Amino acid sequence: MRIFITLLICVLTWCNADAQKKKGPKPTLARADSVFMTGDYAKAIPLYEAVLKDPKIATQVLPWYRLAVSYHNGGDFTKALAAYAKAEKINPRQQGLRLNMAKAFSASGDVANAKLRLDSVLASGFGNHKLLAQDPDFENLRKSELFKSIEDRAYANSHPCASLPAAHAFDFWLGDWDVFLTSNLSIKTGFNSITSRSGGCVILENWEAQGPHTGMSLNYFDPTSNKWQQKWAGSGQDIQEFYDGEYTDGAMRFKWDGTNPDGTKFMGKLTFSNLPNGNVRQHSESSSDGGKTWADVYDFTYVKRK
Repeated sequence: MRIFITLLICVLTWCNADAQKKKGPKPTLARADSVFMTGDYAKAIPLYEAVLKDPKIATQVLPWYRLAVSYHNGGDFTKALAAYAKAEKINPRQQGLRLNMAKAFSASGDVANAKLRLDSVLASGFGNHKLLAQDPDFENLRKSELFKSIEDRAYANSHPCASLPAAHAFDFWLGDWDVFLTSNLSIKTGFNSITSRSGGCVILENWEAQGPHTGMSLNYFDPTSNKWQQKWAGSGQDIQEFYDGEYTDGAMRFKWDGTNPDGTKFMGKLTFSNLPNGNVRQHSESSSDGGKTWADVYDFTYVKRK
């Protein structure tokens, strides 16, 4: 009888151990996070569902958010939104939360709530207009008449110069120009192509002289100083910075500094005049007496190529 009882206990113990072995290790938050980070969202879902039954873990935003993301990536937007709502209640500022909620609402066909979440995201400075235009989850939103205004706001966030008047004060210089001596408009000195780059935040100059030299300049409005800057570099290793640029009285006016061969310093000014006939005059001057008198360095007139 004792032998029988002993054998029975052994069998029961073995069966219980085998059952525990089949069940696998007990779900933990660390295990759930580890699986989530590998991108295996289907396996992460039951792990998060299990650990979130713990009242202490259920007060944390990240497990709910990651559960929502797991459902989201699996295409179950109803359960994803339920988990997102739990995360939002705990911490509405969780990074990526409201953008993902907007995506889930759009994918589920609820465009109104998608826009509501995006309004909040855009107000915080979101500017990825390419994501809005390309992400499959926003397909329903893109079909809505609401989409254009949302996309425009995102573009404005990522391209602040587009709507900043001061950043367009130098736009009169844009274009392809034949450049002549102002004193004799029959003498051509070169060709200049001036283009707008980086969403209107940069004006790029590409200069080709009639002779062998070329050069480029980078021009931009500095919002910290509220002034324009120009950085020039030429093929003859001539490098110059022009600073404190301001558009006043129909002209962009820069300052610059120079050094004579004997080491003495002088001051300079560079003026781009926006002429009534559509031409542009570029006039560089220097002074060695503190600005009492000025001498021409060069004086060019730009004529638009037809």
